[in-house]
Amino acid sequence: MVGISILAFKLPILDPLGSMLVLGIILVTSLPNVKENVYTLMERSPIDVSEIESYLRPRFGPVHHVHVWSVCPHMRVATLHVTESPNVTLRDMDMKRGEIEKALREKFSITHVTVQFESASEEEKRTNDKFS
Repeated sequence: MVGISILAFKLPILDPLGSMLVLGIILVTSLPNVKENVYTLMERSPIDVSEIESYLRPRFGPVHHVHVWSVCPHMRVATLHVTESPNVTLRDMDMKRGEIEKALREKFSITHVTVQFESASEEEKRTNDKFS
């Protein structure tokens, strides 16, 4: 379009102005992608972890040490700790882990989740050691 305008109106100044216009459009439309890639490279959490904690606690009990980051724009990874009763079976923990993975995938688009279970007695001991 700019080329036709240059030929029709004999205004060569339209060439650099048209180039600047195209460059401006490219910059404005690509800024969200650049921002997302910078966040990925800096391993910034794409989600507020307190939001994840408050979402999971009512359903799964005490959740802490939540970390979320993006490996690439379409792959989010999360690690978290869940406090459990010392009497819970491995099968129950595995079922709970699957439910947590499903909840995080559906609500926050987190595709890879690592859950570490801790017994309530271990957590109490760690808390008591801090204050001793």
